[in-house]
Amino acid sequence: MLNLAILCALAAGGGEPTAAPTAVAGEQAVMPSPRKRAAAHLERGLALLATNDADRLEALASVAQRAADELGESRSARLLREAVESARLQDEAGAADAWKELARTLEARRRDLLFQPYLEAELPTGFPAPTPVLDIELKAYPAYRLARTEMRGTRGNGAFWKLFQHIQSNDIAMTAPVEMTYDPTADELEGVAMAFLYGDPAIGEVGERGAVDVLDVEPMQVVSIGCRGRLTDARIQAARRELNSWLAAHPDLAAAAPLRAMGYNSPMVSDARAYFEVQIPVRRVDPPVSPSNPSDSGADS
Repeated sequence: MLNLAILCALAAGGGEPTAAPTAVAGEQAVMPSPRKRAAAHLERGLALLATNDADRLEALASVAQRAADELGESRSARLLREAVESARLQDEAGAADAWKELARTLEARRRDLLFQPYLEAELPTGFPAPTPVLDIELKAYPAYRLARTEMRGTRGNGAFWKLFQHIQSNDIAMTAPVEMTYDPTADELEGVAMAFLYGDPAIGEVGERGAVDVLDVEPMQVVSIGCRGRLTDARIQAARRELNSWLAAHPDLAAAAPLRAMGYNSPMVSDARAYFEVQIPVRRVDPPVSPSNPSDSGADS
């Protein structure tokens, strides 16, 4: 069983329960090789700083550019380029130690690139791998079955234990992640429901089980951002802003369902190793029609 006994406290500020499921041995997710290569560029460049008498800022900028080139058009690449641009602006403004701030940023990005999510339990059948930290990606989920209960009006702990008792009483193995959905109309982050995902859609039967509903979820696409650290409201809100900006730059996609967070780790995992995703389910839409191009409107030629 996955030791997620107080994951709900991370999402809803609940207290620690008196007991916890037994932990299982963790699995490491596979890290994309471009991230390894980019991290190696940063490591070598940072290591040479102490013996480099040349312009340290430009030396770091060159290293960051090589790392960004490895990462293509990803958000990680953009963050590296933005860090260089910021450092150059500081340098032009007379900041003598702009290179030091850039070095600290690149070391933080290096650690992010090497970070591997710690999986405390199996993913449901057919689920995609966790999104790399800092990156935003569009990915597809297969149909799956879940057990869901309301979070509104309750502390997260209450929702968690209803779900845990459900799978325990039905001899259903726990998987990762735990899914939490949020009200898209609320100004503040407000949890709506928490769900445990079944390992396979053939397990059990759909229907009401007291306070728990067992439902089948159709295949979907989501835009997802990978995040390090403890799952908090502030971090979810920051991730939501990033996802909304991404969607604004991709007018062929629109939100199809409420924001959700996918929590992979129990509080037994340290903050430094904890990982979660924030996602918005999406659907394809017709691209905006350009008035300058009559063919876009569907007119006959």
